[in-house]
Amino acid sequence: MEKSEQLRWEKRMSQAVSQPIYSAHNNTRVWAGEVRRFHAGVHVVVLHELHSTVMLHDHFLTWQPAASKMLYKMVDSVQEGRIILLLGAPEFTSWLQDKGTQALMNLGSQLGLFATLGEAWAFVARKGHAPVAETLITSRNSTNKDVSPLTFSMTLPLFHEKRCPWHQEPALATKAAFCETYEGYKEFCHCHHPLHLHPHTAPLMPLEEVIPVALVTAKRFPMVMRQVQQLWESPGGRQTPLAILVDGYDAQAEVLARLLNLTVRFHDNPVPEGFGTKHRVNEHIKFSLETIFQIYPEVDKAIILEDDLSLAPDFIRSVSACVTLTEKRCPWHQEPALATKAAFCETYEGYKEFCHCHHPLHLHPHTAPLMPLEEVIPVALVTAKRFPMVMRQVQQLWESPGGRQTPLAILVDGYDAQAEVLARLLNLTVRFHDNPVPRGEPRDA
Repeated sequence: MEKSEQLRWEKRMSQAVSQPIYSAHNNTRVWAGEVRRFHAGVHVVVLHELHSTVMLHDHFLTWQPAASKMLYKMVDSVQEGRIILLLGAPEFTSWLQDKGTQALMNLGSQLGLFATLGEAWAFVARKGHAPVAETLITSRNSTNKDVSPLTFSMTLPLFHEKRCPWHQEPALATKAAFCETYEGYKEFCHCHHPLHLHPHTAPLMPLEEVIPVALVTAKRFPMVMRQVQQLWESPGGRQTPLAILVDGYDAQAEVLARLLNLTVRFHDNPVPEGFGTKHRVNEHIKFSLETIFQIYPEVDKAIILEDDLSLAPDFIRSVSACVTLTEKRCPWHQEPALATKAAFCETYEGYKEFCHCHHPLHLHPHTAPLMPLEEVIPVALVTAKRFPMVMRQVQQLWESPGGRQTPLAILVDGYDAQAEVLARLLNLTVRFHDNPVPRGEPRDA
């Protein structure tokens, strides 16, 4: 270490104040009928080798099958020279599999490969160099799943900062600052051959319809950037509008969108963090669907992509072909008076004659022959969910003598939007039963 760097290091150490950079607390809850520890798995923290700032952190539930590959991709996406901390909380080995094991081996881990269920492990390395430290708490009692808490302390020196040639170019100053602040962008931030992304690199392809793409994410922005790369390398990617829709505000997403010249929107999600992943995701998908059509009001279709999807090279061509093949062009769909029926037929299936593209069935009680009735007896059409069968009963009644004079009502076990719209189309009374008997138990009575 040169004298000037030694003095700088001593000055930083004298001014250093101990502060937490990452924490994950006990998060035990019931999932799929079992008690699960959602804090278990492999926690990864990436630090800048000179400034010791956190550049990336993530948590992989390696007690689930899919997490192993994601852990491997994340470790592989980090640039050489960065400091990587890996913390294995109990149960982190359950589904570590080949990819997860390979990620640890590539960094030089030895003890982590021998950890068993319930044991805790910590590992520190500088990527591309020899491991710095590693420790494992082993279990001595097979009847007790958990081991003693793992506590360790170490001091890391500051390392030389990378001197990438393109960092000095004024036109790339924002990108250089981004790459020295955030990690996970190995190719985009490569020191000697950085990836420069632009939609004009995508081959032109004739498109019958331009369909915008919503890139939906919460925090895995390197995966979003890889999707952008895949789209801009695909035929038709040049003509396809993209927008990044983020669950909550994040400065990293804002700068990345500016670098890629993409639209970004942040969702102030009303569901609190930790309240329930399913509820929060559902709320964000709803926001994404609404927002993509606000950004592009001239379209009536959009593609929603979650950040963990890897796209085929012909993704845009395939989607375009599917839309062309599956989109029906029924003449009567354009008639304003039949707009509700058209929407119903594009939402629900099982109504072949009623929704026929060229000769749709139009039901009305006045089609039934008149018949003298001594007494008018109403008909209750009782159902739970087989609404196409109910509609066929209505058709049969309205084709029968006396059907014109016979009142009909649909009585449904539980609320269903399909029944509500169908009743409105047929101009029938409908009532929904808030059944006190839980589903799965006999409800016939």
